[in-house]
Amino acid sequence: MNPSPAPQDPRVGIAAIFRNEFPYIVEWLAHHRVLGIDAFFIADNGSDDGSTELLAALDRLGYLSMLPFPTRDNTPPQMPAYTALMERHGHQVDWMAFIDADEFLMPTGPHSVKQVLMDAAGTPNAGAMAVNWAVFGSGGHVKQPPGLVLENFQRRAEQQLINNHHIKSIVRCQAFASVDGNPHIFRLHEGWHYVHPDGTELQHHAERGRGLSQKICWDRLRLNHYVVKSREEFERRKSPKGSATRMDRSKGQGYFQHHDRNEMADAVNPLLLRAVQAEVDRIMEALARQGGIPVERPPAEVSPTLFQGIRGHVDKLDWSDDSLSIKGWALCGDGEPPSFFELLVGGQPVPDFRLMRFDRPDVQRHYPGASLQSGFHIQARVPAAAALGGPVRVVTGRIEGGPRAELVMPASTAVQEPESNTGHTA
Repeated sequence: MNPSPAPQDPRVGIAAIFRNEFPYIVEWLAHHRVLGIDAFFIADNGSDDGSTELLAALDRLGYLSMLPFPTRDNTPPQMPAYTALMERHGHQVDWMAFIDADEFLMPTGPHSVKQVLMDAAGTPNAGAMAVNWAVFGSGGHVKQPPGLVLENFQRRAEQQLINNHHIKSIVRCQAFASVDGNPHIFRLHEGWHYVHPDGTELQHHAERGRGLSQKICWDRLRLNHYVVKSREEFERRKSPKGSATRMDRSKGQGYFQHHDRNEMADAVNPLLLRAVQAEVDRIMEALARQGGIPVERPPAEVSPTLFQGIRGHVDKLDWSDDSLSIKGWALCGDGEPPSFFELLVGGQPVPDFRLMRFDRPDVQRHYPGASLQSGFHIQARVPAAAALGGPVRVVTGRIEGGPRAELVMPASTAVQEPESNTGHTA
């Protein structure tokens, strides 16, 4: 095969599927227009928050092309939407990026997105670019703050977080063959291959497989992933939507905890922020001149519970002579600590133990509105030999009934990561 040479001034498009993204659409569009993206092709998946009307207005103004794309036959819509968008619009651009409304392409050096793609096109048979995530957390925001997403959320995970091995694709339309099994990777025609923004060839992750890269490349270009935003936004918007690729997947509090990563300060360049805000203002003025800015409709009210069932974790277990000490935390669905505890060692209940409670501000940071006093310390006189019959179990819940959870630890193990796991709800 002899691929044709890359164009000197490539046209770059973005294909995306949106559902109920009203507050973020104009900023996302403005940001990528500032970066030089030429065209936007958006599948609207049955939005009911005003996004449909906003996308239609932007379509009439020529900012994007909207394709109504409701879910049919309970089939996850994302991959069929990508297929439909490529069939309709793939001939209009040279490269097509497949990203979501919470993902922002972000150059990490002096080169533009187009320059990075032009350089990649000079690599023999480079048919797609793998762009790694940079996962950003809530930055401590409980309520949705005013202003730009890019400005509000300035703390991210360390680069080596496993989630940052995920890639999204910018595909050379000449090389596009079809969608693959997930939205991170696409099939290319024979002879083409994926490269990173630094020009090196993509190697799939040795353990996680396709859709994740073996190395995390942030050289020249990455994808800022504002996956949870504030807790309010996650609860009211992200969690109820679930997944566009798996109809049986929900995004609960465990998902929030896992992605709420704020270890590193990483602010967007102020010059870029000003340019994005100016473009947002221009788009809003154009909408107003057209006949008015569509109105956001609030999403359905969420459950007053923080989460379903019980959350908790055993952080540390110590055995000294015949004294057993267990420290951890637990919360019921309304954010209050449980009133019932049962201790089992080697499958047998321990009838007599001492329970003490203490404050856990670290847990409350993950569950704003929850009780501060979620920590527990259990002390009991138990022969160490009793553990030979099985693990140590702390069963917790409410005295008056309802869900129970088992927090299980091997007798010889001590864990120092109190916020990483949840209990199993019985």
